Amino acid sequence: MTKLSKNRLAFVIVGAIFLVVGLVGVLVSFLTTPKPFTLDSDQLGSSGFVDITGAEYESLVASQRSFLVFVDQAGCITADGLKKIAAEISEEKQLKVYHLFFSEARDTSLHNYVKYYPSFVIVHSGEVVDWLKADSDDDIERYKDKTELLSWLEKYLKF
Repeated sequence: MTKLSKNRLAFVIVGAIFLVVGLVGVLVSFLTTPKPFTLDSDQLGSSGFVDITGAEYESLVASQRSFLVFVDQAGCITADGLKKIAAEISEEKQLKVYHLFFSEARDTSLHNYVKYYPSFVIVHSGEVVDWLKADSDDDIERYKDKTELLSWLEKYLKF
């Protein structure tokens, strides 16, 4: 085998490896991208917040419901801003949003996810799909900007 043939073979092998790695990356990305879903019908067609207790939250989860939960604690200024943005989206999209105080959430399975408040939680078929993380720089804009929060919700929800 000549030096030129070896170089071509090495080039073809390296190219094939890059192609396979790229295809695997696209496949993994496709399989892990969330598929938008619709909230339960009783969550649609009306807007506003509905206060629930920790026990009521657990009942919704046990019933494998799909819903949104706003978690906060009275007197939190950051929560007030996020709640205002969430209320605007609730009104625009005609979505009912459950409201749960963090002090109640601590005694539920939600506490496995939400460690700090305020937070906005997406639950699908009784499973927490995603939530805003008050201690994460990744979610900062979602706390302040309606467009950012709506974009995050649309990643998971069909309106």
